[in-house]
Amino acid sequence: MRGQAPVRLDGFVGFRAPANFRSPRSIARFIERMLPFEFECANDLPGLEVGVAPYTDPAEQPALVARIVAWLLAQGFAHDDIVVLTTHHTVTPGTPRSVLGERERVGTYRLRQFTGEYDLLGHQLTTPEQLSFLIIRRFTGQQSPAVIIVDVDPDPADTDGANRLLFARMTRATVRLELPVRQGNPLAERFRTAAAR
Repeated sequence: MRGQAPVRLDGFVGFRAPANFRSPRSIARFIERMLPFEFECANDLPGLEVGVAPYTDPAEQPALVARIVAWLLAQGFAHDDIVVLTTHHTVTPGTPRSVLGERERVGTYRLRQFTGEYDLLGHQLTTPEQLSFLIIRRFTGQQSPAVIIVDVDPDPADTDGANRLLFARMTRATVRLELPVRQGNPLAERFRTAAAR
């Protein structure tokens, strides 16, 4: 989904599997309605659907995320079940920065972040806090029961790239997906319509 050309090696067989085993039915159907990618939903679990929460100013996101986290905890999710993802950067200079990038907490919940270091086995080291907050590339190949996606404001000049990033983020959720989205964002109405069906 990264838009990179495949590596072709002589004597090797290619294999593509269009089945998505991670996303439960409710989240998979939402993704199918939202994005132009075809896949087979191979997960028979229903999931807890998709929540869409509008805001008007990006600065409102931390408080909105705190309310979403409180709701998820009340539904029985543990802190370690919840991951907050962004496609924006958190530390790279000269790049779009996440509204949560320099925050230590949202509401009363402390954010666990990548330290920039790795252990001897190559695993990322994070701060010992309550909630994981990561850019999507630091969460590649991983999943979580509840995923909250922030900074959903795609570049209109790169619709395909924005769709691929959304797909990569949305398919990380195995039970519940939450989408805070700015009113006026081209995706806001599409999110609400797709979640209501």
